[in-house]
Amino acid sequence: MPKRKLKKVSPVSPVKFSLNFASVRKFSFIEPKQRFDNSKTDFCEYKVYPKITFNTKKSEILIVLIFFGFIKETSEKNLDGEALFIFKVEELERLVYSENEILKFINPNDHNLVLSLISISYSTLRGILFEKLKGTLYSGTLLEIINPQKLFEQRNVM
Repeated sequence: MPKRKLKKVSPVSPVKFSLNFASVRKFSFIEPKQRFDNSKTDFCEYKVYPKITFNTKKSEILIVLIFFGFIKETSEKNLDGEALFIFKVEELERLVYSENEILKFINPNDHNLVLSLISISYSTLRGILFEKLKGTLYSGTLLEIINPQKLFEQRNVM
């Protein structure tokens, strides 16, 4: 049996990044006008929308997660806020190019970097909200686990 030749695969250089800053810039929670049975964790609903900005001069990707909380029964919005996450990305300028003043990835697979950063931001926000909402009606509720691609697709919804 003849030996098969293996294709040479070009090495993929990993993208190095770090979370440099995380902050809740805006947070507002208003107790609902009427009481609800919060023994069920599905009495409320969260909505989260990302805004993504690239700063190639500083090699940073900024992710702002805008979040809302609603009581399902009444559609009453009583949680409103915004969290900022700044990621330092080594050599960001080699990953993107500008077309009509819009930054695009040179390699479409690098889009996965943004999905990873969204996932890290969202996961961090889950923990922050869990702590900040202790002692309120929302105590013990969590942002649902989501597919970061779906969250990314909502970036232009607002």
